[in-house]
Amino acid sequence: MKQALILFTRIPIAGKTKTRLQTALTPEQCARAHSAFLQDVASSCLSPLQWDLLVFYGEEGPLSVLQELLPQQKDFFLQQGKTLGEKMDRAITDTFKMGYDRCVLIGADLPLINREIIAQAMRVLEETSLVLGPTVDGGYYLVGSTKPCPEIFSGQSYGGSSVFENTVAAAQKAGLSLGTVAPMEDIDQPDDLRNFADKLSMQSEEICPHSRRFLRELGWI
Repeated sequence: MKQALILFTRIPIAGKTKTRLQTALTPEQCARAHSAFLQDVASSCLSPLQWDLLVFYGEEGPLSVLQELLPQQKDFFLQQGKTLGEKMDRAITDTFKMGYDRCVLIGADLPLINREIIAQAMRVLEETSLVLGPTVDGGYYLVGSTKPCPEIFSGQSYGGSSVFENTVAAAQKAGLSLGTVAPMEDIDQPDDLRNFADKLSMQSEEICPHSRRFLRELGWI
């Protein structure tokens, strides 16, 4: 069974990434926050014996930025499509074209995500054709499948409080069996970042080292 974890990300460029944090951080700090999240997600979810890590990136800047942040990563792919839904759909479809049997897609806004959550999602796909990881604000942080599933991305509007609900409805309409993994909080707003900092302050120093270093520099830990 050939499995892939898709890390779906923008390139951390000041003024083009994590802009909703700019009410509390400078554009440069927003890019540094994204860089730290990206490094923590990639390292904590890496599991070479269970799945391959594929990075699908946006056009915000040069690929060299990601290559410097993730020096051990070999597989980088430019995102294709106009809307977020089209880009995710194409990433999943292209992954299956590479010969994978299952794939799970996550973003870089989840520094606390870990291998066990990904492994759980892969296990769900043993019984269903689709898996979602809901966020507490009504979206989802994880989507995985056993085949291309354009029906769940077509016509969707992202960023609102009904994304998860609408995606579940689209899956049901398409006749796709669906499972879920535990909800998580992604980091979009300054309050999300402060809550994340509070959680890190109570956890082992080994958890999210890059994000921890950045937050310490801000004085938030």
